[in-house]
This record gives sequence, structure tokens and C-alpha cells, in this order.
Amino acid sequence: MAYQAGLSPPGGVCQDEKPNSKGEIICYAGTSIMAFNYPVGYFKFMAYNTVSFVASLSMIFLLISGLPMKRRIFMWLLMVTMWVTITCMTLTYLISMQAVSPDLGNGAIIRVVTVSIWVWLGLIGIVMLIHTIRFLIWCVRKVRKLRKKKPSSLP
Repeated sequence: MAYQAGLSPPGGVCQDEKPNSKGEIICYAGTSIMAFNYPVGYFKFMAYNTVSFVASLSMIFLLISGLPMKRRIFMWLLMVTMWVTITCMTLTYLISMQAVSPDLGNGAIIRVVTVSIWVWLGLIGIVMLIHTIRFLIWCVRKVRKLRKKKPSSLP
């Protein structure tokens, strides 16, 4: 998905070189139209899309690498990589929707994107909080177990 979005960015690519009224070329053949019309959004789109693509490849590599998946650290690494992939895909989608949707002058697209991002970040925050609590509980249990194993050196 990220690969295809990188090759076919929102708005498409210029088919031929288009000069402006002064004769300067404003769009070179094969380059993204979004890059010329919305450069800041295009940079964000490509950054999130690239991170998503690399994270996806990393996840596939980790799964086929033969590492023991019974280890918690590898499962945690896979989970975090999946979060990064999904988050960047979501941001890529929202930016592309903003780029190809018409501006109706009422800011509706901006509001939808803003609310979507806040809802997504809230969901990620809740999940991270739950995992942090689980990790802290695991740490407390490990410390208690170590204290029970070691006899106190005090008389």
C-alpha cells in the first residue's frame, strides 16, 4: 500500500512539462502534482509514507528472520513496529484526503483531519497507558520474586 502511494501520489503525476505564462516550467513530466501545489503537505505525505513503508518491511523481516517469538522483547518490538506502521499509514491517508478534497471555505476538511488525528492519538495513548501499567506490574512481580529468593543478610 505504501509502495503504491509513493509511486502514485495524491493528484497524480505530470504527464508532460507545463510552462507558466512566463515560459518557466512549473511541472516536470513524471513529478508529483501535489509537490507543486501543496509542497508542505507533500513533504509530510512522503515522510509518513516512507516511515510506514520501512516499518512494514522491518516487520516482515522480523517475522521471517527466525528470531524466537516466545521472547517478550521480540513481541514488544513487533507490536511497536506495527503501531508505527499503522499510525503513519493513517497520517498518510489523512494528508492525501486533505490534498485531493476541495476546499469549501468552511474548514470542514481541516476539522475532520484534526478530530481524526486527536481520536487516533487518544486511542494510542490509552493503549500505551495500559501497556505501561502491565509493564510496571511485571517489574514489581520480578522485584518481589527476587527479594523472596535472596535471604536477607541482616541478622
